[in-house]
This record gives sequence, C-alpha cells and structure tokens, in this order.
Amino acid sequence: MNISSRRTPDEPGPVACQAIFDSAVDFAIITTDHEGRITAWNPGAERVLGWSAEEMLGQPTATFFTPEDRAADRPATEMQCASETGRAADERWHLRKDGSRFWASGELMPLKARDGSDLGFLKILRDRTAATAEEATTRRSRDELQVVTDALPVLISFIDKDHVYRFANRHYETWFGRPASEILDRPVREVVGEEVYAARLPYMARALAGADVTFDAPMPYRAGTTRQSEIRYIPRRTGGTVDGFFVMVTDIAERQAAQADLQEAEDRLRLALEGAGTGIYDYDLVTGALTWDARTRALFGIGPDEPVSFEGTYLAGLHPEDRERADAAVQAAIRSQGAFHLEYRVIGRADGAERHLAANGMTVFRDGQAVRFVGTVHDITEARAAEAQGRRLAALVEQSSDFIGLAGLDGGAEFLNEAGRRLVGLASLEEARRYNLADYFEPQDRSTVQEEVLPAVRESGFWEGDLCFRNFATGAAVPVHYTIFPVRDAHGGVSGYGTVTRDLTERRRQEAFRDALIAFGDRLQTCRDTAEMAAVGAEIMARTLGLDRAGYGTVDGTLEHVVIERDWTAPGVASIAGRHRFDDYGGIRAGLEEGREVVIRDVTTDPRTAADPGALIAVGARALINVPVMEHGRLVALFFLHDRQVRDWRTDKLAFIRDIAERTRAAIERFRAEASRRESEEQFRAFAQAMPNHVWAADAEGALYWFNEQVYAYSGARPGELDGGAWAAIVHPGDVEPAGRTWAGALAAGANYETEFRIRRADGAYRWFLVRAEPIRGSDGAVVRWIGTNTDIEDRKCAAAQLERLNEGLEQQVEERTRDRDRMW
Repeated sequence: MNISSRRTPDEPGPVACQAIFDSAVDFAIITTDHEGRITAWNPGAERVLGWSAEEMLGQPTATFFTPEDRAADRPATEMQCASETGRAADERWHLRKDGSRFWASGELMPLKARDGSDLGFLKILRDRTAATAEEATTRRSRDELQVVTDALPVLISFIDKDHVYRFANRHYETWFGRPASEILDRPVREVVGEEVYAARLPYMARALAGADVTFDAPMPYRAGTTRQSEIRYIPRRTGGTVDGFFVMVTDIAERQAAQADLQEAEDRLRLALEGAGTGIYDYDLVTGALTWDARTRALFGIGPDEPVSFEGTYLAGLHPEDRERADAAVQAAIRSQGAFHLEYRVIGRADGAERHLAANGMTVFRDGQAVRFVGTVHDITEARAAEAQGRRLAALVEQSSDFIGLAGLDGGAEFLNEAGRRLVGLASLEEARRYNLADYFEPQDRSTVQEEVLPAVRESGFWEGDLCFRNFATGAAVPVHYTIFPVRDAHGGVSGYGTVTRDLTERRRQEAFRDALIAFGDRLQTCRDTAEMAAVGAEIMARTLGLDRAGYGTVDGTLEHVVIERDWTAPGVASIAGRHRFDDYGGIRAGLEEGREVVIRDVTTDPRTAADPGALIAVGARALINVPVMEHGRLVALFFLHDRQVRDWRTDKLAFIRDIAERTRAAIERFRAEASRRESEEQFRAFAQAMPNHVWAADAEGALYWFNEQVYAYSGARPGELDGGAWAAIVHPGDVEPAGRTWAGALAAGANYETEFRIRRADGAYRWFLVRAEPIRGSDGAVVRWIGTNTDIEDRKCAAAQLERLNEGLEQQVEERTRDRDRMW
C-alpha cells in the first residue's frame, strides 16, 4: 500500500509514511473500502492476525471477527458507527488465522483522501491479551497478598504520614478485640490511646524521616491490658519521598512458638511474590555469592542453570545508561540500614528485550556488620508504558482545541481542559468544579439537558446535538456541538459522564457570512440603480455584524466632503444622510486617499480621533470603519460602518466587509458598463438605421446576427432569414465562393474585410455592392464582433463600363482616320 497525504514542509512525505506503515509491527493497520473489504494489510497485521497481505486483500474484515460477532453483524455496525461519529472503538475478541482468539484493543475511523473525499475505513488494533491477563494476575496477587498477611502471626499495618491507619491485617481485630471498621482510616491516637500515642511519636517521626526503626514496648491489648512486643516501623517511599510506614508488631512472649509459624508465613509470602511476578534476590556480602530465583532470572533473560554474579550478571545486564546509577545506589544501601528502592532498565541476555524493573531491598546486619543484601524485583514495563501513554493522552487532552470534560454521576464537574475553560470563561479547574453539568448551558437548554440528554445517555450510552453553553465571564451564549457519553470503571460500571464538545461559534459566523453573501447576490438582481445597490451592500454588512449604522457616500473632487444620500440604521439610531466635512470628525480620512481602510475600535482612545471624539460620539460612532472606493487611483466614494459600542474588528469581519464592498463596487461598475453599452448600442442602431447604406453586424466567429432596415427592404427578406451564414442566399452564385474565401481570410487574420459582389434585389435583379467590415476589439485586444456596410456601386460600375466602351470607339475612330490620312498622303 502506498501512503500519501496532504502535508506541510515539516510533515513526513509518502516514503516516510510508507515506512511508518510497514514498520509498525506491533500494530495491525488495515484499510478497507466502503463495504468492509480489505484494501491494505501492513506487516503488523500479518504478525498479529497470522494472515499475509496476499491472503487478505479483497477479503471482508468479518474474516477475523468471532462467529458470535459476525452473527450480530458487528463489522457493519462498527463501520456505521465510525461513519456517523468519526470513530468506533474495537475492544473485543478477534480470531487469528490458526483459529485462536486474542483480545484486541483499537478503533475504526473513516479514511479520507487528500481532497477530503471518503475512501473507506482505517482500522488500527493491538494484541492486548497478555496485558489483560497481567492485570487480572496482579489483582489476584494483591488479593493473595492480603490473604498471606492475614495468615502471618504478627500485627501488620500501614500508617500514612498523617498518622492514620490505612491497612491492617486480620490480627489487629483479634489483638484489640475490635472490628476493622474501628481501626482502618482512624488516627493512631484513637486506636492505641493518648498515652501510648505520645510515647510512639518520636519513633514515628524517625520512620517518616526515612529511618527503619525497631524497638520493644508494651502494646495495648484487648480488655485494657498490654503485651510486651517488638515493634518495627519500615518507611515506604513513593516517588522518592516517604508517604508513610509499615508496622510489624510481634508478641515477644510467644516469639519462640511463633518461629515455625513465621517460617511458614515466609514461605507463603515467597509463593505469593512469585505468583505476583515478583523476583527475589539474595546477595551474600561475605562470600560475594548472588542467588536469584526463577522469576529474577527470567527478568534478566538468564537461564535456570547459568551462574550469576553481581558484576558479571547483574551490572552487565543493566541498560548502559542506568548501570553506574544502580551500582552507586546498591553500594549506598549496603552501607546504611535504610530501605532500598530503585527503578532501572535491563536488557535481556537471551531475548534482548528491554524491561523496566522496580527493585526493593534491605541490608541485613550481624554484630554491626553488613552480611546480606536481600530484596525483590518486579516488572513494571507495562505500568511505565501505561504511564507514558497516560501522559501523552493527558497532553493531547490539554492541547486539544475542543472542550473536553468529565462529570460525576451527580453532574458535578470533575475535570475540564484548558480549551474548555477558555470557551466558557473559567480561570481554573477549581473554579470549573464549582458548577454542575447543567450550569454550563444557557437557561433555555437546561431542561433539554435534564429531560432529554441525560436520560438518552443512560438508555443508549450516547447523545450528540447542537446546544448553547454560556460564558461565565461575559454571559454570552456559545453555540456548540455537544456530545456526551458514560465513563465506566474497571468493572464496567458507570462512574460518570464524559464530553468532547466543539465550539460552533466560528462555523456559525462563517455560515452567517456565507448566507449574507448569498442574500446580497440575490438582492442585487432586483436593484434598479447604483444607489440602491450601495444601500443593499451597507444594510447586509450592518445586519450581519450587528452594527448600528452603515451607508455609502460619494466624495467630492476636493476630497473634503462626503455626500451620504441614504444609510441603513438599527431601530432607535438616527440617520446621518446629508453632506459632511471630513475634518469635522478628526482623522477619519487618513489613508483613504491611498486606498487604505480606516479601522477604529474606540474613537476615544484611537490617536486619530482621541483628541476630539465629541462629533463622532454625537452621531453614535464610538467604533467605525471607512472602506474607500477607488476609480483610476482616485477616491470617489466610501462605505462607512458605525456602532455605539467599542468593537473588536476581527480579521474575518474585516474580510467580510471588504468582500461586500468589493462586490458592491464591481456590481455598480458592471451596472454602469452595461448601461453605457446599451446606450452605445442604441446610438449605433439609430445611426445605422438612418444610413442609406446596408449596415450589418457579425459575431467574433463571423456569423451575421443583425441587419439594418435597408438590408431587409432591398432584399425582401424577413428579420432572421439572413442570420448566420444564410446571407449567402442573396449573393450572386458566381460571387459566393470568392466572397466567402475573402471573408474567411479576414476572420483568420482579424484584418479589415473589403470585396465587391452582386446582391439580389427583392425583384430578382442583382446589383453590385462594395462590401466592407472592420473588427471591433475588446479590452484584451481580441475581436468581439464585426461591423460591416454594403455600398451600392451598380451605377458606378455601369458608368465605368460605358466609359470604357466610348474609349474603345474613340480609339477605333482615331485609328481609321489615321489610316485615311496615310492614304491621302
């Protein structure tokens, strides 16, 4: 498949687009025609689905849909949804060539050509089977971990930085003799009592500062008693900062009895970690031996029987850019008693795959000496990829020009992107959250939202249509194309509503401009004079832009005065028709003589008028535009537009005004030219009819179309009978061919035509005529028509013939007399 598109100089060309199409091996990219038959199949599609391009080109997309989706006509439904809404989500099971199923994630979109025409559809999908299974596995592992901690014979909890219990295993309930609801999300002082809380504060402060704290102290027990316990606080770091600490409380009195149980619990924890995809490492700092379990080996791409070492395997397996940082972090952890947390990338020795790992660990000390460094590693590649994708998505949402928002089930706004906040005049997200979903609409649309839109979303899952937002800052109505859909949580339940809404203000403005231009053109057809044309143009401009006044005035030869015959005004606004002196209104003439527009947003602040704006204010012209009308480089008239309020003259508004002004000028010019042409033609016809000669006219191709009355009177033909080439019917048969040949030569050369031929009179007699024609040329020099005359030369011809005969007789007489004289002599 060849990929091409309309592009800017910075966009990839067809070759780069083809390379992208062929290189996206993790994504199946498929194009189809309007019936769903495949027209392109990239290498990614072959990799994901199993079929080659040769096998699939021309085949229906239903080929890789499951039987149940085919039975439900899902392919057609998906294409219909994409055609109507611009996209269709593709989150479902699909079939591979070998018959196996995989979970696909992608979407279907309309495929457009460079000129915007519809080519079919574009489907992009990705195999998410493994990721879906991994998420399920993670949830199971978390549940198993809860089970494991509940099985441990110690008290395990997590206290956040606000000294509130956020997690507690089941033993807390039995230990305190209280239900979990009286422990979880409760402050520590409420659970252990004020006195114990005060004693624990120094230890808690050390833990929140990042220290691993272990101490022995009485622990409150059920029935108001206490038990001597070993208490350990282990800080938890998130994003490099401590957000709380884990608590492990061990009953020292039962320590010996609990050793066996503790070992069993450790084994269970190991199994749980392995089940959750977590690897375990043990680095003997005395012997230098490094021990990895099967999961850790797999993450580093190491076989089960290969020897491992800290430098030769661990450091060598790290991404080169992370190696030095990771080594320094491990060495620092070995020298301290703090917890070890680090993220790094590894390059698999066997498969070369790059993975992101999160490592946690701690150093074991014996008699003050570091003897072991132990911990876990976990694959966070998918999580980091998801975070990156989330960041890209968040950036896309924030950079979008559309209004994108989220609301809770109660209608309370939860999120609104920057473009959305600008559209409705809100300064911040906090301000946006103060309002309910319905508050964003104009009052007249709120009942529609409550009674039609929200019920439709609950029933069908989608609604779209044209409504009006309100701008909170200005109170102005904002026309929008509103879409709303339910947002679902991980379990499929509806958690709120989302919207991607488009501002229709610009489109409505352009539609208004377009409709105004159409109406202007229609009304021009009925105008009877140039004054009415100018008035129509002024009215269209003012009505479309919502102005108070507009008109057209002619400028006198001194360029000092403008005469306004009439103007259009809004209700309650006075007309200013009459004669005005430019200088009475400040510098509103500046630039008009050079053909430049005068655009003033506020006459009280503009340097051209601010010195004395009183006259303009008095006639209701707080904001104005003067558009010059030039003829042969000279200012002859102007369009003016006034408003009593300060106006922001947008570029598109100025373009509309220029367009109407130019169309009006051109229409007036055409009207005058047509009137002049009609007058000229009338004069020509009157002159031609008054001439005794034959006068005729032909078009640029030589077809005769008009004859004066003398032609019809002479020939006896009726009007229309000689048009085109029919004039040859009254030419003497012997003269038709040479006359036509000479006429064709004149037409080809664009030169004057002159010849003589005989033309039949109404009584059948032929008379000789001198026929002449001259080309009439347009402004571009091209011949537009011919004007010809036929002059009767029959009498002249006869006189010339008689004279010739007399001359011949005289010569004969002279010759005879000469011979007689010669005989006499």
